Amino acid sequence: MGEGFLEAPLLGSSLLLRSLPPSTIPPCARGQRRLRCYTPWDCAQEAYARWHLRGWDTGLLPIRHPWFSEESDPHFAMGMKMREDNDGWSPKGHERTFERVQLADWLQQTSEFIRGAESELPGPRRCLEWDASTYSRRYFKGFCDFLDMVMFEDKEPRSEPRDPEGSLEYRVDLHEADRIIAPGSIAVSICVQVFEHLQHPAAAMEQLFRLTAPGGWVVWSAPLFSMVHGDPHDYWRFTPNGAMLLAREGGFQIFGVNAPGSLRELSGYFVGINAPYWSQEALLQHTDSKWPLQVYMLLRRPPSA
Repeated sequence: MGEGFLEAPLLGSSLLLRSLPPSTIPPCARGQRRLRCYTPWDCAQEAYARWHLRGWDTGLLPIRHPWFSEESDPHFAMGMKMREDNDGWSPKGHERTFERVQLADWLQQTSEFIRGAESELPGPRRCLEWDASTYSRRYFKGFCDFLDMVMFEDKEPRSEPRDPEGSLEYRVDLHEADRIIAPGSIAVSICVQVFEHLQHPAAAMEQLFRLTAPGGWVVWSAPLFSMVHGDPHDYWRFTPNGAMLLAREGGFQIFGVNAPGSLRELSGYFVGINAPYWSQEALLQHTDSKWPLQVYMLLRRPPSA
């Protein structure tokens, strides 16, 4: 049964590719050499290379966007069911994306760690998140007394009350957070998928340090590989070492770093082989690969700082 399951898609795809019209891409753009193979292994690799090129020529690749799917996608119904079952672990509609699955796992790990150090947090337990309070509510339920939120605003900064009572919504650019967010007022910041959009990340990290309470925490993430998004405000990508350097120079202690995945998962990600295809281990395990998709950190402002 397993072999048949593998053979059917391979045979069907080969017949389809052979039936498609010739490529419209000029030969010079497809490579000038006709590469030969001499062993079964070589020929299998050469077949894959040609299938890959033919797939892009004919529109079979990518299978789907890494983030989005169309109603014509055979997996669309599965995606709708996953959306229906989503209890807040990720934004609705993002259940099949690598980034959100990895981020959910990192938030679960870090929230459990932070709860273990709860008695060390000074002052009110204010949690701060960007653009929503989805993650604060889901992963820090019962921990955060106040759910503050930041919305990007490049005009005059302002704040207004929001639920639950005593919480605040800040309309501000993080680079100018000192104009409106009190220093040392935040116990936990969930600053995920933000720093690639900031023109001056070092200055932004210093602001994040300033608003974090002594002994407070920051859950942080940013991409190493990603399509350009949020254009025109998409400026940076971060390696694990680059992210750690940024955090240390901003004054933070680094309590954890995760950069899961490898070239295998990354190459699949680019052509739409999204999260349901992979094991949890493949998606989530830190392997010291040189090809992680994202970088995740848990940071702390030293209690004495």
